Amino acid sequence: ALNRPLEAVAVLDRAIASAPDYAQGRAGRAVVLARLGRATEAHEEAEKAMLLSADPIVTYQAGCAYALTSKD
Repeated sequence: ALNRPLEAVAVLDRAIASAPDYAQGRAGRAVVLARLGRATEAHEEAEKAMLLSADPIVTYQAGCAYALTSKD
């Protein structure tokens, strides 16, 4: 859902509910949460994603979530 982050989170919530081990979904959710300013949730989701997969895209998206929530 381009430019509709709340809807995007809802879609990702459903995807993760049906496939809890879907690392790319969790990493994508981390980025959207970070963009919404929900840092704690974003970090939790990024950690879960990285525990599930060492795929480069998962690592990249987790890094994006952390970068979006950094103070500097």
